[in-house]
Amino acid sequence: MKNSQKGFIMLLPIIIVVVVVGGGIYLFSQNRPFAGTPKTQVSGTTQTSLSFNDSDLRILATRISDSVNSAPVFNTIKSDVITKTDQTFLVKYLGRYSSNSLPPIEESQKILATYSNLLDIFDTNVKKQYQCLFTLGDVCSLQSIRNIQNIIGLRAVTFFQQNKSSEAQSTAYDIVSLGRSITTNADSANTLLVGWSVQNLGYDILTTIKQKGIISVNDKLALIANLRKEQKKVLQYMYTGTADEIDYITSPNNKPSRQLDHDEEDLVNTYRKGASANPTAWNPTETKKFFYSSYKIALSNVDLACGSTPVDSMLNFDFDPQNQQTENYVGKMLYATTYASLDTMSQKRCVIENLIQNL
Repeated sequence: MKNSQKGFIMLLPIIIVVVVVGGGIYLFSQNRPFAGTPKTQVSGTTQTSLSFNDSDLRILATRISDSVNSAPVFNTIKSDVITKTDQTFLVKYLGRYSSNSLPPIEESQKILATYSNLLDIFDTNVKKQYQCLFTLGDVCSLQSIRNIQNIIGLRAVTFFQQNKSSEAQSTAYDIVSLGRSITTNADSANTLLVGWSVQNLGYDILTTIKQKGIISVNDKLALIANLRKEQKKVLQYMYTGTADEIDYITSPNNKPSRQLDHDEEDLVNTYRKGASANPTAWNPTETKKFFYSSYKIALSNVDLACGSTPVDSMLNFDFDPQNQQTENYVGKMLYATTYASLDTMSQKRCVIENLIQNL
């Protein structure tokens, strides 16, 4: 696999997306022969392509100049640059950060001295934007971001333990800035979640410093609104990628913007052969409508107050998955085996919103 962020195509009955966030592994998995018992009903009626316009969900990425982009620099950092022993230490105290369990200061100082080169890279690039576009085929080293996040977090906590509150606060703000630069240009769920993880650590450390009122009410509202805006944008990227891949199944001439690897191409060909074998088994327009309806619900859920019960975005199909003569069988199976609930994403965002509100 060329890219650490595996393609959204993943047309398998078992869909697994692994997202490494904050020292842990978040696993979103689905093993559904068809959708369960969601609240939204969808008919199996064939639709004409002329009756469907999804332009409100379509989005295209625009590259920024390398001169203002920190991603090319961070991507050069080897994923194993930090030894396993030091990585264990960092994950223990920063990946699962708690103000009630701060790291031993002498050990922290040794690690900071060992990886001073990472500190220098961060200091040189923190004011830049970060853009690594999965949708355009970029190879993004998100583990490098994790390494930078934890080393800078250790620096901030060490400043705090040395009673250097001003330096600790400034460094924590820099961590938040790095996270925000990642999420500003995020075009995939993995990138968004990693950027949120960086912000989470920065806000956690600011909370430890316990200087109330360091962020104004208006700034808090703006930060929260931006979190939601970025989440919506990533959902649009996710829909756009899916719609492009549906077009690619329909015709090999409809190449998606991201180059698929060999396994992904094989999966597309499998679906394409199924559609060719039975013309009534594939209706790309109707299939897009399934995903479109779900993403519209998911987008509206982003506007809900944290703690609210989201509307189920999974669609309910009244069809027998064993009956391959079902109209648009391939499309329904594609939807049922690849679309998963996106509620966990909002839960991660709400953790950050709560941290912001309490500052």
